[in-house]
Amino acid sequence: MTLPQVAAYLKEQIHRSVERLPLPCRCIRCRGPRLGWKDRSRTRSATLLHEGHCEYLDEIPVLRVKCLDCGKNWTLQPPGILPCKHYQPCVVVEAVSRVVAEPGASQRQVAEEVGCSRRQVGRWVGWVGSLASPADLQARVIEEADAPVVVDPPPLARRCRQAYTAVRQAVLERAARVLALLEALGCVWGLEPPGLRGVLVHLSEGWRSLSSYAAPAVPVLAPRPRAEAWGTITM
Repeated sequence: MTLPQVAAYLKEQIHRSVERLPLPCRCIRCRGPRLGWKDRSRTRSATLLHEGHCEYLDEIPVLRVKCLDCGKNWTLQPPGILPCKHYQPCVVVEAVSRVVAEPGASQRQVAEEVGCSRRQVGRWVGWVGSLASPADLQARVIEEADAPVVVDPPPLARRCRQAYTAVRQAVLERAARVLALLEALGCVWGLEPPGLRGVLVHLSEGWRSLSSYAAPAVPVLAPRPRAEAWGTITM
């Protein structure tokens, strides 16, 4: 299929999935049962990865829900599309993985293929590395797998080892390790890859406030007492 045909196919699949979305049972604020559709005509755009190619999709339908008790309004996103993020996690994983591990894949080249700025790719690299401590993630993988699992990231590309300062190399190494550990944790939990998307959605109910413009650690991946139960992040 040509690129326009791929985009049309993906949009058709998303439209069909949105048509099948049921009305939620409870309000996300007051937990009341009286809900209704507020707006079924809104759209958004997103860039996602399909068979190794980044696809920009516009006019993706989203649904607005209103609670008839407390008046709270919120948006239901299509399955597989995360809120508040134009570039979906699969795109971030592809871009960061290529920058840190593929020889000859510069930030500028990756940015041109993804359709974003070079600085955006650089932010993604730093952001991924800041999500959690590799040591904490490694401990979490071992705890969940109940086995002494050691996860080694792929070696940095030769270009990365030569072209960057020691500080930049440390950032790249941390991002590569965090990505590898998130994949391992997602695998242990039986989540669909990429691990970046699966784990964060599993823990944060939508990845809403984890902006790539900042450096937000994921609180639930921080060290905790052994007896403390793991829950979802309150956002």
